[in-house]
Formats: sequence, C-alpha cells, structure tokens
Amino acid sequence: MSGLAPHRCTSELACVVVLLVLASACSHHASDQSATPFLTRPTGSTFERMDSDGDGRLGLEELHEGLAFHYYYRRGLDLDGDRVIQAVELTTALFEMWDRDKDRSLSPEELRGGLSIWFPDRSETARFEQWDLDGDGVLSIVEFGEGTVSSALYDGYDLNQDGVIETPETSGYLHDQWDENDDGFVDLDEWPLP
Repeated sequence: MSGLAPHRCTSELACVVVLLVLASACSHHASDQSATPFLTRPTGSTFERMDSDGDGRLGLEELHEGLAFHYYYRRGLDLDGDRVIQAVELTTALFEMWDRDKDRSLSPEELRGGLSIWFPDRSETARFEQWDLDGDGVLSIVEFGEGTVSSALYDGYDLNQDGVIETPETSGYLHDQWDENDDGFVDLDEWPLP
C-alpha cells in the first residue's frame, strides 16, 4: 500500500537527517532543473481529466484516483519513484508548487496561498515569522522543511493517527477540506488546484 513515511522527528538526529535530505534533494537547483520535473509541465484542465464520469463534480474515489495520477506521482511528489511519498518528498514538491515566482524561496503570500489549499485547517496556525529563522522575509527550502516538522503540519493528513500518511488518507483529508458545501463532492467551483 502506498503512503507517506512517518513524518515526526523523534530525535534531534532524525531532524538533522530530514533537513540534510531536503537540502540534497534541492541542491541541483543551481542548474535551473526542477527537483520535481512534472511540476513545470502544463497539464491542461486537471479537474476535467479527473472527472471521469463528466458530471462536473468529484466524489472521493474519483478525487483519490485523480490526485494519485496527477499530483502524487505525475506532478513529482514521488521523487524516487518507489510509489511511496516520503514526508521529505511532499515537502520538496509543495515548496516548488508554492514558489510561484520561481525564486527558490517562499514569500509570506506564497506560504499563505499554499497553506490555504493544501492545509486549510492549519493555515491560521502556521506563523511565517516562526518559520523564517534568519529573519530575511522569505523561507528557504530548509526553513520550510523545519517549519513543517516543528508545526506538525502533516498531522491533519494522518487520519488514523498511526504515524504514517497513506495516499487514501491524503485524498480523504483534501476531499473533506475542499468540499465546502458538505454535499460529498468537490465541485468545479470548489476546486482549488490549477
């Protein structure tokens, strides 16, 4: 079964290892190559591709199948191709998705925008100032990684609280968050992704 590996740092050494992996995953940015190459490719209307029955709304199963193809794998969240999304892979991919101006840092606006889509129930609790460790007004990939760990950002996705985030849990969390009118479907006007 595919899923996210445990995301909590149980020791200072584990946190250091996570940060080193994050830095390593993004170290080749000097060549303007994306760590998650699919993030820069246009996919057309993702909602329409995911809406397999063409009814203009996504049930949980449709959303899960569509996210699994378009975001979990195709859009680069599974960096090593093992069909398991590690927390470091998710962090790297989200950083790149949210970095709209591609300056390799997140402004307060970019962080708020990303949080409002991918972590709607936590967007008010994540404080930019606490994550901006060097106080330069932007977040580096390392600061973003440390912020996600220190704020337990991924906890909302771990629905069964077993310390592992599986892709159905991610889909379930996002479906619940995006279904603003609670009708059991994510409609086109509720769809937050490009």
